[in-house]
Order: sequence, then C-alpha cells, then structure tokens
Amino acid sequence: LLIPSYIALGFSAQAREFFRISMQEYPTRRLSQGLHILCLASTNDPSDLREAQTRLSFLESTDESLEKTVELIFAYAGLRSVEKGLLQLAKLDPRNTETHLLSIDPLLDPFRSHPQFAAIIDRITPPRFT
Repeated sequence: LLIPSYIALGFSAQAREFFRISMQEYPTRRLSQGLHILCLASTNDPSDLREAQTRLSFLESTDESLEKTVELIFAYAGLRSVEKGLLQLAKLDPRNTETHLLSIDPLLDPFRSHPQFAAIIDRITPPRFT
C-alpha cells in the first residue's frame, strides 16, 4: 500500500523505487500492473513512459476480467487517458464491494473533473460511500 501513497503524495521516484525493490524481494508475488503503469507514467521520464505504454499494450491484450478492468483504470489514470479510463470505470458492477472505494481513491483524481465521473460513481457506489 505504500506505492499508491507515494504516488498520491507526488513522490513518483520513491514509488518507482519501492516497486522495483518489491519485485526483487517478492519475485513470485503478482504486483498490480495498473499501479506499476501509473507509477512509471507519474515519473514523466521518457523511458518510463515508453515502458508504461508497452506494459499497457500487454495488459489491454489480456482476457477480460474484473481484475483487468481495475488495472486498466489505474493505468489510464496514470497516463491521463481520461476517456478510456471512464469507459473501464463504467464497466464495473455496483454489487462488487471492491469497486466502492474507487470513488475516494486519490489515484483517480485525473478523472474527477470530467462530468461523466460523478455519474459513473453514483451508479456503481452505494450512497454511504459517496
């Protein structure tokens, strides 16, 4: 959970380094590809942006699942692809409790100013979470 916190606080370099260390220490653990893409994109380094795009292309080619949808939401937030991110957000089922926290996740701030964001969040989130 430190990676999203670092990113939300604007510490992109620290987030990227923490992600690198985590992958070295836990090579068999599946870490969030969406967060990794967001982390790479947030550094604004051209080589990191290329790697983020490569990882995004791979993620987009995988089979559809709830996990992939959430990963893509974070990836598109990092790459500031608002329209694509909102399309993925709209796919979420309001009955899935994991989606409710997206309404307050600071990593989705790039989407908040878009008029569709509030409508989608209202549809997928119970009133007590908004």
